[in-house]
Amino acid sequence: MRCTRRLNRRNRGTASDTTGRSRAAAPRAKAIYELADNLAARAGDLATMLSRENGKLLRETTWEVAPAVDWLRYSATCAPVQVAGRAAEPAPGLYFQSAPEAAGVAGIISPWNSPIVLTVRAIGPALGAGCTVVVKSPGQTALTNA
Repeated sequence: MRCTRRLNRRNRGTASDTTGRSRAAAPRAKAIYELADNLAARAGDLATMLSRENGKLLRETTWEVAPAVDWLRYSATCAPVQVAGRAAEPAPGLYFQSAPEAAGVAGIISPWNSPIVLTVRAIGPALGAGCTVVVKSPGQTALTNA
């Protein structure tokens, strides 16, 4: 009985609950900005690898990487300003709706034909909200996934 009480006291919440990571938006935004910067620094290499792996033209894969960087930066910008489920208005009459709380683990399955932009489109908001992200990358784009 005493051992059970100790375990329950010790395991009251998840790691994010005890460290405050899921509640602190600034470190999450900083990490997402860093991810965007790293993606931007390797944009040319990623576009070339993706073109070789799935047969798209280089201009198509270059287009895929560019909005992925922009989407991450947008998600990082929205993370610290989320209040009561609504973020700042990115354009007149356009609202970014979200709930500013971690909702658990986000499982993301990436398609082979557009793995970068479609994965980032899911990763950015999930990390911005404080969720843990698990990504299942396609085997057909192994070099791009690495």
